[in-house]
Amino acid sequence: MTPADEIHEQGCVLLRGAIPFGTVIQYKNALDDIYRKMNGNGDVSGHEFYKHSELSMKELFSTPEINRAAIDYLGHPSPFNSTFMSVSVNSENSIRGLGLHTDGIIQGTTTEVFCMWAPLHECGLDAPGLAIVRAGKESVMRYLQKRFPDKKIPGWHSALEWNSTNAFTEEAIQAEFGEPWKPVMVPGDVMLFTNWTIHGSNITPQMTMKRSAAIYRLSNRTILQRLGDHEFQFFGRRYNLKSWVRSHIA
Repeated sequence: MTPADEIHEQGCVLLRGAIPFGTVIQYKNALDDIYRKMNGNGDVSGHEFYKHSELSMKELFSTPEINRAAIDYLGHPSPFNSTFMSVSVNSENSIRGLGLHTDGIIQGTTTEVFCMWAPLHECGLDAPGLAIVRAGKESVMRYLQKRFPDKKIPGWHSALEWNSTNAFTEEAIQAEFGEPWKPVMVPGDVMLFTNWTIHGSNITPQMTMKRSAAIYRLSNRTILQRLGDHEFQFFGRRYNLKSWVRSHIA
């Protein structure tokens, strides 16, 4: 079974040692330097990271194994977004983690998105790690439709409304899918999943260390395709956003 097959079947796959250790440490040191300079709060965009370090997220994840999985899953991958996120119980330059969610229920479910999640520190024991539900897209879709019966899924998404119910509590998720998987991961490991995969931070009060992770997402649609048929008005005239961008970039 290929990594893409495993993602289709169970929503995720863990690639051990997919990125050379020395490469990950290079990115970790660059991120630490940015935190020192910017007094950051735990979230640094891939664009901001490149501006300060000249290291790109694409290069970090461009290994034959990861590239093959992305192509097998998406067909023609296109950059979607990227970020670095640091999580700890009570440390500076970090956040306290995220509860269980899907990226799609927040960012959108009409586009297939392939996510790569790589820790820059060992995590899952002394530092917060990743909690992930091993369930494929179809199972998650059925669950979301049951919990949000008046919403069109795929289609509906909300930055806040999804969090106003108990659909993503660990108790509700465990009752439907079983205990989330909470693997111990080390620099070089990469978790691959999608915008339908239920996941969140694995964090307990006993975890005394900070964990940073690089997160890079690809889509099966280009930026122009994602613009769709959106329109905007400027000085009394209406423009099609996709046509406007194409005419000004091409």
